[in-house]
Amino acid sequence: MKFPEGNSELVLKNNPNLNFAETEIVVEDVRETYESLKPNPEVQWIRTPFPNSLGGHVAVMQAPDGNVFVLVGK
Repeated sequence: MKFPEGNSELVLKNNPNLNFAETEIVVEDVRETYESLKPNPEVQWIRTPFPNSLGGHVAVMQAPDGNVFVLVGK
């Protein structure tokens, strides 16, 4: 499904090899967001913040409800 303007699109797929949905969330500062969520024992970090090739940072977390979120930003 493409949005009317811009280059964004929503892609839904059923991959039998994955048992979770992976959602990207754009945040202002990945490292700051990580530091604010780190004390919460219900948030599990799959990948702590690391630099990406575009000059920002990425982190991957599993929320208390089991959903996986990829944080992207500076």
